[in-house]
Amino acid sequence: SDGAEFSRRGFDAQEAFDDPRINACNMLIDLVRVRTSDVFPGVMQIINNHLSSPENDHILIDGALLLFGSLSRVLLSKQNDLPHAVREIFVNNVMPLISHRSGILRTRSVWVCGRYAALSDAKQSIAPVFDLLRNDKTIPVVTSASIAFSELLRAHADAIDQLKDHLPVILEQYVSLIDSVGNETVISTLEDIVGRFPPSAVAPFILRLTEKLIAVFSMHVFA
Repeated sequence: SDGAEFSRRGFDAQEAFDDPRINACNMLIDLVRVRTSDVFPGVMQIINNHLSSPENDHILIDGALLLFGSLSRVLLSKQNDLPHAVREIFVNNVMPLISHRSGILRTRSVWVCGRYAALSDAKQSIAPVFDLLRNDKTIPVVTSASIAFSELLRAHADAIDQLKDHLPVILEQYVSLIDSVGNETVISTLEDIVGRFPPSAVAPFILRLTEKLIAVFSMHVFA
C-alpha cells in the first residue's frame, strides 16, 4: 500500500541521504554546534513560532518538527545545560500534536518523541504513543510509533512493569508491521522490545516470532 511504501522509504538510509530536507537540517545542526550563541536562539524562535499554533500550515509544522527532532543529537549531548525552551517546546507544542488530525503530523511528532526519549518529560508521551501503536489506522503513524515506543522504553525502563499485561498486543502490532512494512528498522526495534521484557513474559510468543522472522529472512534471500 502507499502507507507501507511511505514507511519503507521514510526509514531507508539511502532515501534519507538523498533527501534535501535532511541535508538542510544537517547544515543547521552544524551551525548550531559551532555558532551556538549566534544561531541557536533564532532557530528555536522559528521552531516555536511554527509549532505554537496547531492550525498553522501543516508543511511548516512538519518542517519545524523535523528540525527540532534533528537537533536532539546536539541538544541532548549537554542535558545538564539543556535550555528550558527545549523542554517547553517538547511538552507544550510537540506532545499535543501526537493526537493531531493530520496523520503526517502525528507521524512526525511521535518521531520527535523518540528522538527526545531521554528527557524526563518524555515519559509522559509513552501512553499516547502506545495508544497510537495500538489504535491508529495509518501505517506511517504506527511505524513511527513502534520505533518511538522502543526508544521511550529504553530511556524509561521503569514503565515496562506497567506494560507487561499489554505484551500480547504490543508484539502483535510489531508482527503486523513486519508483514506490511518489512523494514529492517522495525525488525530491529522488535528485537529491542523483546529484550526489554522479562523472558518469562516473552516465552509464549517465541515460536510465532521465530516463524515470522524466518519468513521475512526467506523472502529477502530468495526473492
